[in-house]
Amino acid sequence: MTSDPCCILCRHSTGVCLSRHTCEHHLLAQAQDDANHRASRTIRDPTGDTAIANITRERKGRR
Repeated sequence: MTSDPCCILCRHSTGVCLSRHTCEHHLLAQAQDDANHRASRTIRDPTGDTAIANITRERKGRR
């Protein structure tokens, strides 16, 4: 990520994310980074895409 997408509500005065990067701001930024990374690849990797999808699904279930 190029910049910290935290808002005032989830950022501590020290600049650290209080939600441990699970707030909507960080999840949206991470999704955009992942989409940009996938779009920039030239070689298809269905196994890797499946692994990423499984991890993302698992993380969403933990909330």
